[in-house]
Amino acid sequence: MKWQTNTKQLMKNNMKKHFFCFIAFIVIALSANAQVMLQSFQIYNNNLQNNALKVPNSTTSTPFKFVVSLNRFIEPTGGYVAGNCKISVLYTESASSGDGSIKGDPSTITIASRNVTSSDYNTNQAIIDNLDGTLPANKTNGRILLIVDYMDTQNQPRTLFSSTRYGIYVLPSTVTPPTQTIDQAVIAKIQAMGFNTSAISSEGEFYVVENDILIRKSTLFQNAGIFYVGDHAQHNINILVKKVIWSNNEWNDGIQQAIAQWNNANSDIKLHYVIQSGNDIPDSDIVIDFMSSTMPTRSEFPNGNGHPGKMIYIGSLNSFSINTAAIIAHSIGHALGFKNNTTANSIMNYGMSNNYIFPMNNSDNQLISSIYPLNPNSNVIPYISGFTSLTPYESQSFQMSYLTLGSQHSWEVIATNGTNGVGIPDISWASQSRLPEISFGEGSYQIKCLIQTNKYSSQVIATKNISVQ
Repeated sequence: MKWQTNTKQLMKNNMKKHFFCFIAFIVIALSANAQVMLQSFQIYNNNLQNNALKVPNSTTSTPFKFVVSLNRFIEPTGGYVAGNCKISVLYTESASSGDGSIKGDPSTITIASRNVTSSDYNTNQAIIDNLDGTLPANKTNGRILLIVDYMDTQNQPRTLFSSTRYGIYVLPSTVTPPTQTIDQAVIAKIQAMGFNTSAISSEGEFYVVENDILIRKSTLFQNAGIFYVGDHAQHNINILVKKVIWSNNEWNDGIQQAIAQWNNANSDIKLHYVIQSGNDIPDSDIVIDFMSSTMPTRSEFPNGNGHPGKMIYIGSLNSFSINTAAIIAHSIGHALGFKNNTTANSIMNYGMSNNYIFPMNNSDNQLISSIYPLNPNSNVIPYISGFTSLTPYESQSFQMSYLTLGSQHSWEVIATNGTNGVGIPDISWASQSRLPEISFGEGSYQIKCLIQTNKYSSQVIATKNISVQ
């Protein structure tokens, strides 16, 4: 019987061995002709609307920027293949469900192309950025995709088709009051503030300039002409994020990253992230809310009273894969008194792409620190969002307002009355700005959060008193 068992096991092992060899043969056969692989094709997000190419006027051509990522394969003898290929962006109205007929379809045209050589690769990957394409006029019914043409290891022509395909979104025509309907004194005043008024429009309580800047009508002629934030609160600025926004994970994450980035800049600006949760919300300096718009965000500019612009509006709760952190950081800049610029890679560059990479560059840091120079002796005045009145063992979470890049938060709960050491949660493990849900026994407590910072001489400590009954 033992011999029979061993024989059966041997047969099973041989079957497994042959099966895995067969799978390996399939993998080798499928990849035998491969030399390059298309990793991604992406049109810059400031050229997109509703995840389609944004066409302001279909009767004229539309330029756009895009980025392509490729991988090249390893030679059997070591090293990498050359990875030579040609990338082309196509516009097509082909109705075929397959890719084979796209290139031969009479509607297909090439709207951008580039040859790729081994010099474009960093080891196995080539990221080719800042490429230019142009959609011709009157092309509105098709889609845009990328193809890669190359010769395989057997010198046979091959074509890869991107799975990413962009439609065409023609911006709806809007009826904008002509410039001359706005009082000339208003135009002159806004021009004196340094803005381009060629596309100025009136919208509710604001004038809209340069598409993403809001100027409050009621204070336009009351301001003192100084459009930066004064030192009335030692540059501590509370940013209240309405629930409709912080409940959207993409926008909420982007807002927190943007606030942390501003706090890490070489300046005295101290931004505080405050969510609309709890019963003791502090006074807000900036409010982030929703107002439908074709622009991802629009910001109120300071009105000259030493306070920041009050409102930042998110235009759509669907982020359409834009870099939410970068665009919120840009919007906060407007609320602090910074205008659009044309400096490459600046956070205030109006044409800022989705590929903007933190941290802020030197030109941004120099400008910010010249307006808001760092004062190491000033105080950070943080806040903890969350409820102050709870029932016994009711779970709640809490949020520290002061955020920085790469810093750890230390949390502690101290019993202040009536607990006799019972029901005190241990939160010594917590190191993030958000304290996950905890609960307390009956009594009074103080939650404390500490963050270490190299910018200021004093520690940053926030406290919150909790009553549980």
